Amino acid sequence: MAVSAFERRPLGKQGRVSLTDFLLARITENEASALYAGRHRDRALAECWAQRQVVHLHQDPVHGCREDGWPCMTLRILALPHADHHDYDAVWRPINTSLKVMSYGRHRRGH
Repeated sequence: MAVSAFERRPLGKQGRVSLTDFLLARITENEASALYAGRHRDRALAECWAQRQVVHLHQDPVHGCREDGWPCMTLRILALPHADHHDYDAVWRPINTSLKVMSYGRHRRGH
């Protein structure tokens, strides 16, 4: 089931979204929010642009990443901040990796 970056699937509707489609949709949402980011607007839009470039790079067959059920760790990490979204697929969560992936928000504790 293909879902465009601008379409939102209602909660509970059957079908899976690819990780790249999921990320591109979240980036599009972030771009819309960035328009209201005040003096941080340019930085927020630049971060969205950079994330979009990473996703597109990983779609290029020359890069070597495939959408075959085991997405690239880079894309899986990019999706982590959106793990509470209804389209997030738990199989994307990075586990059993040599990276020390911290819980979202953990870096703010103790400051």
